[in-house]
Amino acid sequence: YPDAYLYRPPVYPLFWGLHYLLFGVKNVYVAVAVTQSLLDAASSVLCVLLAARLGCSERWSIFSGIIYTVNPILLIHVPITGTETIAIFLALMSIYLILCSQSYINIFLTALFIALATMVRQYLGIILPLILVYLFVCAYTSGRINSAGLFKKFAVFLLSFCLFVSPWFLRNAIELGKPTILMG
Repeated sequence: YPDAYLYRPPVYPLFWGLHYLLFGVKNVYVAVAVTQSLLDAASSVLCVLLAARLGCSERWSIFSGIIYTVNPILLIHVPITGTETIAIFLALMSIYLILCSQSYINIFLTALFIALATMVRQYLGIILPLILVYLFVCAYTSGRINSAGLFKKFAVFLLSFCLFVSPWFLRNAIELGKPTILMG
């Protein structure tokens, strides 16, 4: 069935596989639940840091983390294995990294986290063009647009994203004859 072999991205099964190898068949469910709880706690911290980075006061930043933490849907789904927790963490981390600095290493890491997020929940690929728009807006609001510098940032970002996504694309193209990354 195409949804099972073609459109099931590899990051979450890899996440499970690593837990299986590290903790064994008896403890894999508990280990995944604990790891997801830790990732969810880190996502709460990222909410606080993102709110502060976006200019919120300390009180409102902490409030944003509390809102995330007491979200009833996340409280129910964290101990249950599912892609949501890791996808949220990866999405928040990618946004945090690009807001912190536009150094080339941060642009590379942002692309890595967006690629991983896309390979967990495919709709998170929408972050990719949003980051490109953000980079352009930052260059535009700085007073003058340095075309060469902006092109380099775009190139690092897009090539880094492609570096991490291309193995999945090549697997689908060569093994299955369907050159696709996302669902049809």
